[in-house]
Amino acid sequence: TITKQLEPIAKEIHSRREEEYFVENDIDRLRIKINEIQRTVEQLNRKDTTKSIIVDNDQIDWNRIIYIREEQQQVSEYTQLQI
Repeated sequence: TITKQLEPIAKEIHSRREEEYFVENDIDRLRIKINEIQRTVEQLNRKDTTKSIIVDNDQIDWNRIIYIREEQQQVSEYTQLQI
């Protein structure tokens, strides 16, 4: 899960912050990991949610109008890594 992926990153950031020891390579590596997780979250939010309607008989009333609406999920909450 996303939380499990963020936990080791958060722990490493906390420990390095306490030690006041950050090397530029560490920052770049952590940034890459966080960006990968962010892409995963974005892909999950864009996941196609197709809904199907199955008709069990051939008696369809074509005089009725059928509307198909695409639902969009908007991310109203952001996953925050508290450092």
